[in-house]
Amino acid sequence: TLGYFYFCCLRKSFTIALPKLRQDLNFSIIDIGYLSSSFSIAYGISKFLGGILTDILSARFLFITGLCFGSVILFIISNLTNVYLFIFFCFLNGLFQGFGAPSLSKLIISSFKKNSRGTVWSIINCVSKEKV
Repeated sequence: TLGYFYFCCLRKSFTIALPKLRQDLNFSIIDIGYLSSSFSIAYGISKFLGGILTDILSARFLFITGLCFGSVILFIISNLTNVYLFIFFCFLNGLFQGFGAPSLSKLIISSFKKNSRGTVWSIINCVSKEKV
């Protein structure tokens, strides 16, 4: 639960920072659109590929890799001023962020009985989306 909460925090922190980016770094609304689109496209691709990769690799490894690299990329992003580097690293961030849900789904399936999976998944989603 805590790990998925961190995934949600990493994903939402960018959305919260967008108005400040426009103000402090003079990014245009078009630049912000490119940033958001690059993240969303990579996130969608990664959720699809993450489902495939969890069948090949360890779900725990994929979960931790996505969380760690997502954190490092956000740290790098916090020091950037060039819009093109921002777009590139937002795309990379989206790729690693997409590994969270598929790997967590496989971990839940392997760790809990059929009759309790829905309850566990709903608790994780409620906790992770609360005031993020």
